[in-house]
Amino acid sequence: MEKKSFYFFFALYGFPLVAASSETNGTRGEPLLWQCTLSKQFDPQKVSIYWQNQNNTEMLHYYRNGKEDLEHQSLPFKNRTKIFPDQLRSGNLSLIIDPLMHEDNLKSLKVVFNHAREIKDKLCQTMVHVAANFKEPNIEINQKKMTATCITQGGFPEPELAWISTDHEGHERALEPPDVLTLQIHKEEDGTYSVISTANITGSKTVTCNVYNPTSNKTVGATADLPAVEGLPVAETAGIGVFIVAIVLVVLIVLVVLVGLAAFGYKKYHQQRQRRPDSPEPSAAYLSNGALLAENGGVC
Repeated sequence: MEKKSFYFFFALYGFPLVAASSETNGTRGEPLLWQCTLSKQFDPQKVSIYWQNQNNTEMLHYYRNGKEDLEHQSLPFKNRTKIFPDQLRSGNLSLIIDPLMHEDNLKSLKVVFNHAREIKDKLCQTMVHVAANFKEPNIEINQKKMTATCITQGGFPEPELAWISTDHEGHERALEPPDVLTLQIHKEEDGTYSVISTANITGSKTVTCNVYNPTSNKTVGATADLPAVEGLPVAETAGIGVFIVAIVLVVLIVLVVLVGLAAFGYKKYHQQRQRRPDSPEPSAAYLSNGALLAENGGVC
């Protein structure tokens, strides 16, 4: 962390240190500077200094009679602590934990100072907060469903995730439920977290997924570009177009067949009506006899 590196520089080169705060934040795998300073000088040969937890069950570091005594150091801190012996006389009781581990999270620490039978307990009390950086998110786009899925892991503590959408006119907006469809945060066996979130990206040109670590105050993010044309992929759209055209052709054929059947039925019905007179038509023999009778004056 930048703040930590800044104070580490000051401690190394003997500049005054700021008094410890009630909380100390650090990143897993990196050095953590626990700041502690006294306002008066003392003789290191005549003091005993204990860096330990509040319950007096863990000894981080021990200094007495002018030298470091690591025999009674607690096992979890073996080879992980360092003080500034040449600056003790000026009141610098700061300690470095390197590397900081996930198991150090939420440890409550204090310094016990014993000088000439004068014991100062609970100096520079602090609570350690450990952060682990999340990996850069990976964004997967589902063009068919018009959704984006953001995936990251390896971080600690539980993060905050935010979606940002940019439309085709360049306007940005934060995506909130119901546009944020899912948010799953899972704690892994090693204590870190994995995060998966899905959001609706209809109408977006680009979409950004940001993952914020509240302890380290760091944000990692990723941005994905969407296709310029909204909707389904070209191949899938063409397939649907062919399907629609086929349906239209089938409907037209059915309509033509129906119209043809209707016309044929109407024509047949009309012909049947024309062939149905009010009285039976005379036969050809009868007509011939009638004509002959007329020629003979009605006498056969």
